[in-house]
Amino acid sequence: LLAERSSCSRITPCAQEVCVADIKNTLSSSTESGNAMNKTRITSFRGEYSFLSNFYSSPVHYQGMEFPTAEHAFQAAKTYNYETRKNILQAATPSEAKRLGRTIDLDLNWWNDAKIDIMHEIVWEKFASNSSLKEKLLATGNVVIEESNTWGDRFWGTVNGEGQNALGIILMAVRLELVHPFEPSHIDITFA
Repeated sequence: LLAERSSCSRITPCAQEVCVADIKNTLSSSTESGNAMNKTRITSFRGEYSFLSNFYSSPVHYQGMEFPTAEHAFQAAKTYNYETRKNILQAATPSEAKRLGRTIDLDLNWWNDAKIDIMHEIVWEKFASNSSLKEKLLATGNVVIEESNTWGDRFWGTVNGEGQNALGIILMAVRLELVHPFEPSHIDITFA
């Protein structure tokens, strides 16, 4: 997938350069290729690939708390209020955590600037701290990961092949980081 890298620097890990545009271009090419690329992309985070979902049950340590899923951690990251974070932590399901997260009064300028880095940090933690999940993510090789959905999320995923696929791109970036270890905090992921 990233054997030949362009001069883009949308993700810049230390001295090594990895480009989100390269990942997006591969995704775009695979969409145009139809059935020929079906074996080289993951478009559903269900069944065999349910572990890619933020709703997948796997502890995530984030800012001193252990959350039952990445979704719980991501929703809690929307606030610094300990009681609100604790309520999200204790949500019975990822869906409930998401519902609680949607009730937080956000500074949208801050959130829009921070959400990519926060998601990246949480996804990194999910896979780097769990050897079984790490192996599963690495086993996807160079497969394009696209968070295709039917609920209309064109930022974190795609709907009918259209969208930014931010979560899929972050998953592919984390997969690459796990192969070429470096500090994830040195990575800048930018979406046009």
